[in-house]
Amino acid sequence: MIKEYFIIFMLLSLVYESSAQSNSHTQVYSIDSINYARKKDIPTINKAIDYYINGNYKAALETINKLPTNLYYNNPGSLYLAANCHFNLKDYQSAITCYSLTLANDPNAIRVYFFRGLSLLEEKKYSGAAADFAAFLLHNLEHKDAQFNLTLSLCKDGQVTRGIQKFESFTPKDSTYYLDLCDFYYDYANDPDKALAVLEKGLLEFPAFIEGLLSASILCSDLHQDEKALQYVNKAIALKPAYGKAYYVRGLIYEELFLPTDAETNFDRARELGYEWE
Repeated sequence: MIKEYFIIFMLLSLVYESSAQSNSHTQVYSIDSINYARKKDIPTINKAIDYYINGNYKAALETINKLPTNLYYNNPGSLYLAANCHFNLKDYQSAITCYSLTLANDPNAIRVYFFRGLSLLEEKKYSGAAADFAAFLLHNLEHKDAQFNLTLSLCKDGQVTRGIQKFESFTPKDSTYYLDLCDFYYDYANDPDKALAVLEKGLLEFPAFIEGLLSASILCSDLHQDEKALQYVNKAIALKPAYGKAYYVRGLIYEELFLPTDAETNFDRARELGYEWE
């Protein structure tokens, strides 16, 4: 799953972050700073921003499009706002176009690379997405979602070994890192044994990581390591006894062990705790 940020950017006065120097600074693309802009355009821009902040992306986009052409296409702030509207409306191709125009006006607008990368990823343009996430990471080395999405893009582009090696080079490594790396080995490298080994290494460092314990339990069951599978899920339940998903996982394991009564007991408990599944 793509780790998407549907963030509301507070673009009041069209404040736009840039990293033109080694240390980040803020450039303000305001109406007063653009000599061809007109005072009467300010209410239109503010109205578009208000629509955007309130989640009415379609209305925001329609309002932005009322701006004079020279203002719209020469102001990174308005282009970026339009790009974010398209992104949230899931019109990723239009978002890519607007993000690219933003970068054409301000090549140092680093965070634009991240969102254009997400849009390219949605459009299955994996090599371009990987390039954008890599460009973003040059300035944001520890951005976890960019690390994940760079690896995902490379894997989907058929560069599985390179993608996993890149992911393994990232720091710091928290509990979700090991779960993500496990998924890459399982889903893309087709190596469940390595996936389990990675997850078990993570659990040595983060022994109370519930989702890791449940994933390890499922992997062990897939690999017919039934005793270990039950050990992991039982530990998860001991740590979080009111977690319905854990009982569901234990039910699946009992089902694999041809113990229907035990399986149904756990499924019932999962439902009682509010966990639903198809």
